[in-house]
Amino acid sequence: MDALLKNHSATAAIVMTLSLFMGSGCAESPDDVSRLLLTLIGKEKEVITMGQGSVLHEGASWRYALVELRYPGIDPAYGIWIRPNEDGRNPAVLMANPYDGITWNGDEPPEGSVEYPPAHYVETAYPFLLNGFGVLHLFCRFYAGGNLENDVNDVAAGLRFLAGEPGVDPDRIGIHGASWGGFEALYGAAAAPPEGFPAAGVALYPPSDFPGMVHYINVEIPAEVTDPDTRAWYEVFFQPYLDRIYDTEGWESWTSEALCGRLATPFLVIHDEWDMLVPFDQSVDLVSEAGGLLEPLFFLQKTDLDMNAFGTDWGHGQLRLNHPEEPYGPYVYGMLYTFLTSYLGVRLGYPDRALLVGYDGEALNDFYGYLREFKCTEHRDMEWAAARLIDLADPRVVMVELNPPYQVFSGAEAVAKGFSDMAWGTEEYWSHETVDDALASGLPSCP
Repeated sequence: MDALLKNHSATAAIVMTLSLFMGSGCAESPDDVSRLLLTLIGKEKEVITMGQGSVLHEGASWRYALVELRYPGIDPAYGIWIRPNEDGRNPAVLMANPYDGITWNGDEPPEGSVEYPPAHYVETAYPFLLNGFGVLHLFCRFYAGGNLENDVNDVAAGLRFLAGEPGVDPDRIGIHGASWGGFEALYGAAAAPPEGFPAAGVALYPPSDFPGMVHYINVEIPAEVTDPDTRAWYEVFFQPYLDRIYDTEGWESWTSEALCGRLATPFLVIHDEWDMLVPFDQSVDLVSEAGGLLEPLFFLQKTDLDMNAFGTDWGHGQLRLNHPEEPYGPYVYGMLYTFLTSYLGVRLGYPDRALLVGYDGEALNDFYGYLREFKCTEHRDMEWAAARLIDLADPRVVMVELNPPYQVFSGAEAVAKGFSDMAWGTEEYWSHETVDDALASGLPSCP
């Protein structure tokens, strides 16, 4: 739906600073869930390298390969595989790219499609590459047509590819995607072949219940949107999605309940209450149904969503947007990418290796203010946020402030400093030695 990653350049000063550091399942599924998702078991694969090269980025050379992934009975999948620069087996992350155009496989993307050079994919993968991870950008090629099952097959093929790569630790594979890519991440993880099972995932504002999406598009939007031009915009925008859904046999069975019946990968689900494209309630319901397997990062609002007021900061909501401009793109979108990196890094990284996480101090303080205001003034349940801060306080985390002079803190120091700067909580929350234990009991009490 909306491309999230933007093409920005980090400064050499950041890299110089960085160089100093180097459960439970879901509800039972319906009886017909067996035909909901395709699991690629027992099928021979063929990986064709269609091109390769290297990109110089931030003083290091990153090797990539353009790959075609073939499995019997399904259409080929395509990706750009950026190898880790570390010896041995390393963690890897699959990044779902639904919309990007490619031509190196013979495609002729329609007018308006964006085709990026390999340097773009190295740059957007850099927060993971910097930590020794490999990254597979998987192109699901929305413009090529198909249906929901095609998208799931693409991702499952990408996961199997990673599991077979000699430089990848198959027990430390992660996955993430945004919007339609978030759907692909969730359902792709649920359809993962056993050898490519993802250990952790992140889904940003994902469609997860397709009967619910159809009702939203066909019933709720026409009922709520009174401006004819805005309604016409929605109709044009959503038509390709409806076509894709209706072209899927048994699409009525692609529900969040059925998804939970197959999903075993823990996920962080990120969503904004003012999302105009994917209903916020989809993620609320999904997290609730998952019985603790899925964890939320929710951006709440003080007023109800006005569907006629299209033109907020972003179609998927505001997402605590602080600094959309350079150089924050791949590193910080408010606190969104800080938490995304830490969630995947803590779960996929090795216990003896530092995890570098970029952040913006102003955005961090804004996030603390948001938590305190909505807990203490708006009286909303914000206790889920303690787990996100516990991730940041992990002993392996090294947080790098992306504003001059690019200060470096341990994760616990940065988390404790946030509480201290806000004068929120007791001294246990203000010390890097005790903040982790304090957060285990939840956020601080209200002043």
